[in-house]
Amino acid sequence: MRMWRGLVLLALLQSSVVLAHNNLNNNTDRSVEKKASNSILHKLWKRENPCPLDEFLSGVRCCKMCNPGTYAKSDCTEKHGLPDCKSCTEGRTYMDQRNGYHECHTCLRCDAELGQETQGDCTVQQNTVCKCAKGFFCAENRSVESDGCSQCQHCTPCEHYAEPCTATRDTVCKPLRNHNITYALLGVFTLLSPCFLLWLWCHAKTGRHSQSETQPAPPTDKLEDIDLNDYLLEFLEKMNFETVLYAVRTMRLPEPIIDAIQRDHRDDTKEQKYQLLKVWYERRGSKGAFPELISTLQSNKKQVAEELIQIVKSHRQQS
Repeated sequence: MRMWRGLVLLALLQSSVVLAHNNLNNNTDRSVEKKASNSILHKLWKRENPCPLDEFLSGVRCCKMCNPGTYAKSDCTEKHGLPDCKSCTEGRTYMDQRNGYHECHTCLRCDAELGQETQGDCTVQQNTVCKCAKGFFCAENRSVESDGCSQCQHCTPCEHYAEPCTATRDTVCKPLRNHNITYALLGVFTLLSPCFLLWLWCHAKTGRHSQSETQPAPPTDKLEDIDLNDYLLEFLEKMNFETVLYAVRTMRLPEPIIDAIQRDHRDDTKEQKYQLLKVWYERRGSKGAFPELISTLQSNKKQVAEELIQIVKSHRQQS
């Protein structure tokens, strides 16, 4: 009987030891998991919020921001210190916000070829403000002129004006009255009837010869892909700045990239044309690029499109 009591006590003692050990392990695991979770949250918070709102991160330390009109020529040498802030160059560069940049922004130059003229000069704290020149209006749907404009368009000419062109709105043309149109059409028909009959007679006689000699421009789906880098300079001799700008905007080159190219080459319109077309081509890729360019120009600049096709044909005949 004593032996059985001893075995029971021994079994109870072993069970108590096992339970205590498991509880200890579970508590330890939960503690480690909690510490790991807190550590991850802390790292995430530090990554999302490395510095106070009025400071910027420089390497491993936070520095105070420079005031508008200045930039950080060199960063701070101690935590939360002030960098070496230098002033922007009046009339050439500017900075319109508190910052930690190592250089100022380049001042915009209003382009007369795009219908712009200067409304406000560039200062160290503000970029140049451009407005539309006479004969142009702002195509950015602005109701006031005070903010300037970066996209000007020619005012539409009218024979009779309902509303004149303004800085923020295109011309509104007055429609012709119905009886005036009727009289005009009758007069034109009377004058042109003999000429039209003569044209029909000549066309019936020489139509076949004219048809055989006419060589319409090939459809864009028949154009082969080419490396535009070999043709860009010759293409640009046939394309003025307005045509290049129309083409890259139609082919969805982002406006921030267009603005950056114009700003970086503000004194060289030829280089702007080259960079706009080259950057579009690099982003677009060569496959289908030439047909897309020709298709875009044929919708509004058909003569230019035909000249570009002839340049490519000439090169292939020579080779």
